[in-house]
Amino acid sequence: MENKNERKKLKIIEASDPKPYGKNGGTLIKVKGESNSATIEYTVFRTNLFEYFKVGAILDCEVEGKQNGEYFNYTINQVYIDGQPVGGKKQGQFRDTSDQVRAQCITQLRVAGVIDSDSSLYKKLYTWLDQLGGKPAAPTASKPTTTAGKPPADKPDGNNLPVFETAGKLLTYYTKEKGMTTVQICQKLGIKTTSEIKDIADAVKKLEGK
Repeated sequence: MENKNERKKLKIIEASDPKPYGKNGGTLIKVKGESNSATIEYTVFRTNLFEYFKVGAILDCEVEGKQNGEYFNYTINQVYIDGQPVGGKKQGQFRDTSDQVRAQCITQLRVAGVIDSDSSLYKKLYTWLDQLGGKPAAPTASKPTTTAGKPPADKPDGNNLPVFETAGKLLTYYTKEKGMTTVQICQKLGIKTTSEIKDIADAVKKLEGK
C-alpha cells in the first residue's frame, strides 16, 4: 500500500452531514472537491474541521491518499487559512480514532506509573499529541513517595480495605505495591480499559477478593 501526501486548493462541490463510523464513536463527513478540473471524494475524520466544508468554499487542504489495490482513498487531514493550519489546537480532537487510542494508552501508562510524568519521554509524547489536536492529562509534578519509593494507599476503611480518592491512586497502588499489571487489574474487574473504573470502592473489593 502506497501513501501520497500533498497540499491542494479544493473547491467544495458537495459536503455530507456528519456520519458515525467504527466501534469507538467516531464521526466523519464525505466531501467532493474539485481541483484542476478533476473532482474527487474525500473523507474528513477531524471533527474540528467539519465547519469549514461548505459548498462553494475554496480551501487550501492537506490531502493524504492511500492506495488500496487499483484505487486511492483520500483523506483531508488539515485546512489552512492564510497559510496557517486551523482547528489544530482544540482539546480532545484527533485526526482519527487511532490517535485517540494512542492518547488513552499514554495516559493509562502514566497513571499506572509506567511512565513518569516528569520524564522527557512523557513530555515528548504530550507535545506530539498536542500537535495532533488532542492530548492526555497535562504533565504534573510527581507526588512524594514513601522511603521505599512506592506511594502509600490512603487510610483503610472499617473493613481494613485501602481507600483511594481517585482511580489513578488505586492503579498506582496495585501496580507498584501489589505488582499487578493494568491488564491483570482489568481482567479481575471485568473491564477492557482502566478508564472504565467508576466505583472505586467496588473495584477495591474485587481486587481484594471481598
